[in-house]
Amino acid sequence: MQNVDRIVPVIRETLGLPELMFDEAGHVALLFEGSFSGVMSRIDGNNLEFSFYLPDLDINQPHILKAMLAANCLGTSTAAGRLAIDEDKMQALYCERWSLFDVHADTIPERLIDVVSTAAFWLTEGTNTLLQNDFV
Repeated sequence: MQNVDRIVPVIRETLGLPELMFDEAGHVALLFEGSFSGVMSRIDGNNLEFSFYLPDLDINQPHILKAMLAANCLGTSTAAGRLAIDEDKMQALYCERWSLFDVHADTIPERLIDVVSTAAFWLTEGTNTLLQNDFV
């Protein structure tokens, strides 16, 4: 699959969200079983990004920022994504970008499970304490 418009119907069916459509800004709000939400964004015609705010990560703490950077560099609990900062809202996020050149229709359900599971892990109460220790 090499185009966002081709992948959306597969994501729509996989997530069971028949009205899943991008807004004018290229974003789709996602709600997972009423427990947490995220956003799917069209970066361009060939790239999507999933992002989930992590309100429990206090980015005003230098050791948290250092641990986020280490987690990204080492791949620790970030899977195929990364921990990032929304500079406008000054909040931490878990993000995963998909280059659709690497995505095939038959792998979408598994990849969606992976991204949602990793986001759910970071949103679980107490997970933020993993970054409280200065392990780097």
